[in-house]
Amino acid sequence: MSADPIDAAIGARLRVQRLHLGLTLQDVAAAAGCSYQQLQRYEQGQNRITVSALAGLAGALGVSVTTLIGDDATAAQVHAALMQPGAPEMLAAFSALERADDRALLLRLVDALSRDEPPWPT
Repeated sequence: MSADPIDAAIGARLRVQRLHLGLTLQDVAAAAGCSYQQLQRYEQGQNRITVSALAGLAGALGVSVTTLIGDDATAAQVHAALMQPGAPEMLAAFSALERADDRALLLRLVDALSRDEPPWPT
């Protein structure tokens, strides 16, 4: 059975926020009062999350419930993009870049690669 798109999108947002903060499944689960296995199932969209669990996880991640719920119109697009191999790790690495110039350079590189163009003048 495949995950419901809304559950999957909420799970993807949970994972992205957790990785952005550099937290482990165990860190967030302990702060939210659930097991790391349950959090992993939420992140993968395998289990439907209750409102009370969502509130606890939002608090543990320092975001609002609304942030985790997101916009229904883009939920499927966000989920599809974040489920690509390496996407959450890329987002975490991007978030870890402190200098705006470094982030701009990475965006330029990824944009050029996505258009199959050389990223630098040859």
